[in-house]
Amino acid sequence: MPTVFVRDDLRAATEALTGGRCTVLYTAQNAPSHFFVLPKFNIEDIDPALGSGTHPAFIVNGAEVPRLFIGMYTGSVRNGELLSLPGMVPENLISIETAAANARNCGAGFHLMTNAEWAAMALWCHANGWLPGGNSEWGKNQFAGHETGVRVDGGVPGSLTGDGRTLTGSGPNSWRHNNAPNGVSDLAGNLSEWVAGIRLVEGELQVLPNNDAAAVTETFPSLAAWKAVNFSTGALVSPGTAGTTKASALTPANGADWAWAATIANTLSGEDYCQMAFSGIPLTGPAILKTLALAPPSETPLSPMGDTRVRNFGTRYMSRGDRYAQTGAGIFALGAIEAYGITRSFIGARVAKY
Repeated sequence: MPTVFVRDDLRAATEALTGGRCTVLYTAQNAPSHFFVLPKFNIEDIDPALGSGTHPAFIVNGAEVPRLFIGMYTGSVRNGELLSLPGMVPENLISIETAAANARNCGAGFHLMTNAEWAAMALWCHANGWLPGGNSEWGKNQFAGHETGVRVDGGVPGSLTGDGRTLTGSGPNSWRHNNAPNGVSDLAGNLSEWVAGIRLVEGELQVLPNNDAAAVTETFPSLAAWKAVNFSTGALVSPGTAGTTKASALTPANGADWAWAATIANTLSGEDYCQMAFSGIPLTGPAILKTLALAPPSETPLSPMGDTRVRNFGTRYMSRGDRYAQTGAGIFALGAIEAYGITRSFIGARVAKY
């Protein structure tokens, strides 16, 4: 989607200070938002075992885009727009539907960050030998307690009372995707973040092709474009087709390990969910699972990648990164336990643009 850039002091200063890796874009209401510019890359440059060609995050409705604008900060809402601003209280208690609408309100090309885009960021980090830390213990990093952010309630980092969220971008460089001041912040911990274009329906993995979710204007349940993934070939097929990829609980117990499979061994129910480290997901199934950061990369995984929480019953929309009150935060962390319309104090959202 073409973008008209109007030269202004804030944008010029941001681009000069970051070597052009970051910029400021303006919304329909002329509000500034800070973005990291992610250039298009090929799958083989990230992991040759995954095939070749442009990563799907850079293909929107069949057309390749030269770069993506990824919100540098977890979103905060002003006047119905989802913005990317430093030093803000990150928005929580927001449903995926509301988050997507607030992002679209910003103007043409703006959207709720998609799972394909999140995967591109995560795989880029892994290929470059760096997984960002973050607020995983009430304002500090559980693995490096000296790494702290500014808590939104003014509390002491690590205190288990109050509101453990941190102000957007208030942590150290090690909480940014490239370990540098011009990186995307808080992809691991603080708030788990809704991502568009992916869900589980009765355990079946369903996605929107490539990065088509970036251009969606309808509500997600009403879309006819959802596709399932053939477990043997990775081809996108009609939902409900035999042999599609599903989340299978390995035992019928709460907290069970799970795996992607063509058939479901055990279906959980009620308040139960599967829980395990992302790095423990078995390396079986099609390459697209790794391309979409739904299974560990082919190369020796770095750590910590984060945990997974999955319900393989009902319709579950996905969030990534995990939160401040969980020891399983990480850029690869995956949550698929919430129904459409649900709001949680530990889930937020991020704006992106193509």
